[in-house]
Amino acid sequence: MKESILNPVVDADTFAARHKIDLKPIKCPKCGLEFTPSIPWVSKEWRGIKCEEHECGPEYAAFVVVPADPKVRARRKRFYLEAMKLLGGKK
Repeated sequence: MKESILNPVVDADTFAARHKIDLKPIKCPKCGLEFTPSIPWVSKEWRGIKCEEHECGPEYAAFVVVPADPKVRARRKRFYLEAMKLLGGKK
């Protein structure tokens, strides 16, 4: 997947708010350390924020992605809410 660096550079909080991305700390599955996504990135079909790479290697750098198309995002959110309602889970 070809990634683009944002130009002008946008901070992670602004980018997350614009694309409705939740910036929660993510645990590394290998070492257990928590990292907060802080590097915005874009591709043709996705928008996301990734964590800094650390000693465990790039394959363990966590990230959060959302579809670039807001219509796709809305459909996925509706599906998620319906599934949670059926399963009796929290929103």
